[in-house]
Amino acid sequence: MSGGTADKAQRWFEVCDDKGKGKISAALVHAAKVRVLTAAGGDPASVSAPKNGAAEVSADQFLKEVLALVQASEKEGDANKELDTMISEVETLGAPPVETGDPVRDMHAYRRYHGMDAALGWLLQQLVTEQPADPLKHLLTTTEGME
Repeated sequence: MSGGTADKAQRWFEVCDDKGKGKISAALVHAAKVRVLTAAGGDPASVSAPKNGAAEVSADQFLKEVLALVQASEKEGDANKELDTMISEVETLGAPPVETGDPVRDMHAYRRYHGMDAALGWLLQQLVTEQPADPLKHLLTTTEGME
């Protein structure tokens, strides 16, 4: 097991721990372990969900668990790529919202996190303010130019 996986897992934990408490949500840790295990070709169902999603997990505990998952999968390269992706996402978007168990609140937090409300609001505003003759064609032309 190289130090690369440990370093990447530690880095991901640090960017998620924006308050510097040394602990992050068990639900967030569970989601990270599922992503790493899936990338490494493992069965995500083998990662047990936390009994209390609001509980917090320390960096040492997270690191130990991720390293054990990666070592068992023997696909460290794939796990490292996923950890790089996860670090990039957190640095770009911030830490993902913690699931509360309330489907309405969780969906609202998910939409806010990914900027869906703002994107759909902008598209709706464009359609309402410009009133093109062919709204679908206008929408496709507009969104193609955004790439």
